[in-house]
Amino acid sequence: MQEGREVPLEFASKKFTDAERKWDTRERELFAVKWAVEKWCDYVALHHCTVRADHADLLYLVGVDKGKVFRWALALSRLNFTLEFLSGEE
Repeated sequence: MQEGREVPLEFASKKFTDAERKWDTRERELFAVKWAVEKWCDYVALHHCTVRADHADLLYLVGVDKGKVFRWALALSRLNFTLEFLSGEE
């Protein structure tokens, strides 16, 4: 926080591969969160972080019990962060 408001520490982007582009939206959104959390794992490992995403389905990954989405959710569950929904308008 800076002067009472949140400010980004860093920006990053990644282009999906041809195979990744074929995934459904939930898979791409979760992969993006996983990629970002892994990219900034030093921050996440040392401090609680909040990830804000505009894809509400990410909040309901608890029920996933197989496949790559399950593996990603399991890997993310070991890290110290909270996932919050942020509407696209915000």
